[in-house]
Amino acid sequence: MRRTVIIVVLVLAAANSFAQVQAKGVSPEHLKFMGVPIDGSLSAFVQKMETNGFTREYSETGYALMVGEYASRKKTRLDIETMKGEDVVSKVAVMFPPGDTWSSVSADYFSLKKMLTETYGVPADQAERFRGGSPADDGARMDKVKSGLADYYSTYETPHGSIQLTIDHDKTLGCFAQLAFYDKVNGEEM
Repeated sequence: MRRTVIIVVLVLAAANSFAQVQAKGVSPEHLKFMGVPIDGSLSAFVQKMETNGFTREYSETGYALMVGEYASRKKTRLDIETMKGEDVVSKVAVMFPPGDTWSSVSADYFSLKKMLTETYGVPADQAERFRGGSPADDGARMDKVKSGLADYYSTYETPHGSIQLTIDHDKTLGCFAQLAFYDKVNGEEM
């Protein structure tokens, strides 16, 4: 009986502490991009990225495109998105400069994966394969990427959100490595 009373008291104390924190307006911690929490209004986040050396190229409600340097790569594209129907940033994606060869695109992917693994540990989910068989040369590998037959991704889970590294293709932009940061708190609100 005494043990049960102690457990109940501890649970109530913890709940009370949590309620006080919430009442004081202390917000949960967000995933950060370049030291900036992925939270707040789109315009405020864009201003912080401008302070970090990015230049705004385009913006509309819920989305902004910026260009700058990230991970020692110039001319990286930064896509910033908000939650649907709300002006609260929830996702930041970094698109590295497109490459004309598999070796250039995969070099970006594998060097970023090495850095992420050193920081966050082994990926929670990953795939690195070509569907329909392994291509014989660099050109055939790029054809697989362009056809959507290359599954290259590594997902890292953190207490504050997830980070996903991929090799992607866009008809107008070409083939590239992309790093996307998804805030957990704002992602759950979507």
